[in-house]
Amino acid sequence: MQAAATAKTLDDLDSARAIDPGTAQTVPPWSSAKRIAFRWLFVYVGFYMLQPSPLDFVAPGLVAPYSELWERIVKGAGRLLGLHITVLPNASGDTTYNYVQVLCYAALAAVAALVWTAADRRRADYRRLYDWLRAAVRVYLAIFMFLYGSAKVIKTQFPDLSPLTLHQPLGDFTPNMLLWTFMGASTLYTFWSGLLEMVGGALLVSRRTTLLGSLVCVAVMSNVLMLNLSYDVVVKLFALHLLALAVFLAAADARRLLDFFVRNRPVGAAELRPLFAAPRRHRLVLVARTASLVLIALLLLAAAGARRHALTARSGKRLEGSWVVEQLTVGGVTQGRAIDAASWRRLVIDSRQRAAVQLGGGEWRRYSWQLAGRTLELDDDGDAVPAASLEMKPAGAGRLELAGTVGGRPMHALLAREEPRFRLLDRDIHWIREGPVR
Repeated sequence: MQAAATAKTLDDLDSARAIDPGTAQTVPPWSSAKRIAFRWLFVYVGFYMLQPSPLDFVAPGLVAPYSELWERIVKGAGRLLGLHITVLPNASGDTTYNYVQVLCYAALAAVAALVWTAADRRRADYRRLYDWLRAAVRVYLAIFMFLYGSAKVIKTQFPDLSPLTLHQPLGDFTPNMLLWTFMGASTLYTFWSGLLEMVGGALLVSRRTTLLGSLVCVAVMSNVLMLNLSYDVVVKLFALHLLALAVFLAAADARRLLDFFVRNRPVGAAELRPLFAAPRRHRLVLVARTASLVLIALLLLAAAGARRHALTARSGKRLEGSWVVEQLTVGGVTQGRAIDAASWRRLVIDSRQRAAVQLGGGEWRRYSWQLAGRTLELDDDGDAVPAASLEMKPAGAGRLELAGTVGGRPMHALLAREEPRFRLLDRDIHWIREGPVR
């Protein structure tokens, strides 16, 4: 009986004091609160990283069933909360659907953590699972840093300023439009912002540079989140999660960072535990992971380059620009230059299927446009019938003749291309400036 009691005591001791396979040393067990918190975090991060998932960009069919399942769960949860969710995430990541989905992630992760705790009470720690979670978060965060960074390094997220943007009065800008104009006005600053994102992602590839990479990502994503909050950009929730993931990676070295930057104490090397016990398998996984992430970064840069080329090679390039009305006939009445407040004064077209008409009273009306043969159609958002359908006819160099209907009334106009100069585009960088900029 004494031998049996001794054996039981040794079993209890082993369950409470784990052996780290990376160092073959006894390590203290985690506290109950830390184990429960990790279980919740593991499930929550797993839920979140599958939607939005990097697979959405390469194989959307793989995550479609998962997305459909969550759609049913979120809509059901919305009904319980008294919310009728009809708008699904598209251009916006801050819809009611997104917030209810995050709430569902948190609630279901809490339930899973309780069940996990009841079923796995004797576990001393989750160091191995923690290492795998960190590896998954590193890959996930690196891919999105590459995605957003490539769209800035090759200027597609914030494209060059269009004629429509340049003609629009500053006071008519929404905060979102102002941010896009601010970024689009400087190729250098946009490139630098994207480069930092890509550098942060690249540093996450290796475990040895993960701390540095996570700190770069914390700095970059803090700035992105503040811009999104300040200018009402519709991806606040996603930016917050990317920042939280970067903080999660850096938190593993919180004590070392505190000792180095605050306490002025010496800091030893971080412990790098291998994911696999077999060295050969570990090396193969590292090589495969690194090669895959490098390939993803290159493919995203190539895709951004293709989008950039498409932006500068649209079929409507010959129409892009500003056209001032020289002669105008509406409903059989020729108005010439003395046009009334409701008549066209200027037509501005950009290469992103957007157009605007400046009326005689100075008001701007915005449309989307498309070409159907030689017919220019201007559409109000959501309207089935075009706001304007105008046949285009050449009228000499730098001139365009339009004939058709606008708002149900016949209109004939002769327009001349104008080449306005904008101070925003005429200024270069000056290393030496003797006076203030005016």
